[in-house]
Amino acid sequence: MKRAFTLIELLVYMAIMGFIIVVAGRVFSDSTVMRVRSQNMIKSSEEIGRISSLIKEDVSQMGAKVYGQVEAGNYKIYAEPEVYIAPEPDADDELPDSSSYMLFKGKNGPGRDSLVFRKMATESVREIYWVLRNDTIFRGCKTISGTENLTECPENPILMGKNVTKLEFFPSKPGVLLEGPSSVAPDTLFSTSVSKEFGLKHKPEDPTGNVVKLFVTNNGNVSTVSPSDSAYNSDGSKKKHGVLCFATKTGACMSFELIRGETYAIEFEMPFETGNASDSNSTQFLPGEDHLAVGLRDTTFGTIANAPPDVLIYPPQTIDRTGGKKHIEISPQRTIPSASVVLTIAFYSTKVLNGRLRFKDFRVFRKSDKAFHFPRGSYGTEDADANEKYKQKKNVKAFEMILEIDNRGERAGTFGQNGNGMMILTPNNGISTVGSKPQEGE
Repeated sequence: MKRAFTLIELLVYMAIMGFIIVVAGRVFSDSTVMRVRSQNMIKSSEEIGRISSLIKEDVSQMGAKVYGQVEAGNYKIYAEPEVYIAPEPDADDELPDSSSYMLFKGKNGPGRDSLVFRKMATESVREIYWVLRNDTIFRGCKTISGTENLTECPENPILMGKNVTKLEFFPSKPGVLLEGPSSVAPDTLFSTSVSKEFGLKHKPEDPTGNVVKLFVTNNGNVSTVSPSDSAYNSDGSKKKHGVLCFATKTGACMSFELIRGETYAIEFEMPFETGNASDSNSTQFLPGEDHLAVGLRDTTFGTIANAPPDVLIYPPQTIDRTGGKKHIEISPQRTIPSASVVLTIAFYSTKVLNGRLRFKDFRVFRKSDKAFHFPRGSYGTEDADANEKYKQKKNVKAFEMILEIDNRGERAGTFGQNGNGMMILTPNNGISTVGSKPQEGE
């Protein structure tokens, strides 16, 4: 007898097959999406690697200015001044801009910088630029002087990549940062004065008048402190201490930012004049009776919560001590936006009360084992402060580059594990000393 599927069996079969088809289709769809995403990710990574390698190779040659050639049987070395942005010296025989680049931040919108730089190539000087317009990155080149080679330096800009969402360059600061309003030092490691001339500003006296008066004078870059009057009240109790901050010539307390976890060094000298009786009195400083310390306060002399504790120091202790340089290191456990370095002085012994303290070459700097820092903002750009721009630009020896590509939603960039971009060394940018044009053989 012939048998066939019942309607119920057929419906169950169709339901099972439909479920299998749906699952198989979903798996196939997911695998296709994953394959496309993987392809886009690979393509983005390949593009990032290709473009960043080209930029790094290009920018690292910035400022190359020396070439050699055989003349009359001798090999001679020449330095080409056209590599500098301002090749002609000014009235003081200096180069106004002795760097070899111009950086325009956000030239075509946020995160879209333009970098223009010069370098020596064979016997010609070329000016090259990298620029991001919309989502397309271009490289341009033109010959400034010497032999033109259109194969190596074409007249029209070349499209180097698409789907680029970010191109940023950040010039480097020297490895040790100056914490104060002054110029940038020329080398990676240096120690810099906050001010060639500084003063010591006294905290406003207590209305009750029970603060030891500390008279401050400023002779050149040597500040002198002379405690005066009795250190005791009429009832025999000790008067309060005096507090002074290291101040600018205008009288404002010099302040700087303390970054959590960083190490800062405070340095100054305490010169000793052997022929001065008041200086001799300072050698009679009695620990436990007299007090002299360096610490941090806000610009109104107020205490700062969780700031590093004050550090006790001593005046020069021997008559033949001519320097008395003090070096103090502090490391805050939290970031302090604004802090001033202050002296806390309380002299009670008779000799020291009539003594004199001298302070010279006040310095504050952040210690670092990093060769370069890449600050955000206008440092080393064409938008930098006019008085600092040229000094900043000639000292730039590296750039941090951030390049980012978005290929159909799959992003790739030059970011490292710490979130920073790619570092490009530019050792030939700038000159070691500013002066006349480079001469043959330099």
